[in-house]
Amino acid sequence: YYKQAFLDEVFFRKGQIYFEEKQYEKEISSFDQLIEKFQGSNWLDDAYLFKAQSFLLLGKDQEALIWYKNLIELFKEGTTVARACYNLGDVYWNQGDNSRAKEYFVKARDLAGQDRELKVNSIVRIADIAFTLNRYEEAIKLYDLVLKEYSQSQFVGYAQFQLGLTLYRMENFDGAIMAFKSLMLNFPKSNWYSNAEYHLGLSYFKKGDFKAAKDLFAKALNNPNKDLKFSSLLQIGNCLYNAKEFEEAFRV
Repeated sequence: YYKQAFLDEVFFRKGQIYFEEKQYEKEISSFDQLIEKFQGSNWLDDAYLFKAQSFLLLGKDQEALIWYKNLIELFKEGTTVARACYNLGDVYWNQGDNSRAKEYFVKARDLAGQDRELKVNSIVRIADIAFTLNRYEEAIKLYDLVLKEYSQSQFVGYAQFQLGLTLYRMENFDGAIMAFKSLMLNFPKSNWYSNAEYHLGLSYFKKGDFKAAKDLFAKALNNPNKDLKFSSLLQIGNCLYNAKEFEEAFRV
């Protein structure tokens, strides 16, 4: 018992070190030894998870899928299984398989237990799938759930932006304006602040308030994001043109 309690952790820690050093082939070999020799180990589920992640990082998606699914089938529940479900959902999401992606994100949400960040991340992904499929009412309910019940999560800024973007897509420009303003007011350090400011300008433009839109696009000209800066410059020209300030528009 002492030997197993000691050696299985040695293999696991070796595998972790190889993983952190991005020596994925060696990491897989170390976890293979753990899996083969210590079937009763408390580190077994984590070994499966790390092995699957390494295959993914090596670009071997099919091997990764197999090991994620083996983990889920063998262990059934727990945070590690929830993470495997989330990662599996992410693989399918990146492959464009929305149906399977949602299936595993839902499982991750339901198995996350006390891991609130994993739970809310799964909810956000389910909302993103609804958004992608133009199921806007469903997406709004889920983004709103994140904002109301997980207000301390790192994902609230993103959820607030996506809420505004969903309302914008629905041509509810008043609602979109409120959502983008809320992000800018409540999450001024969010990575989504600049995007919210830009889309707030788009929302005002759609309402015909070209001055308000132009002022917001002008602020974005100082943004380090070149694509956002270029788009903002084009939108300033559109605002001036629609406001019948043709000479200024042509100068832009």
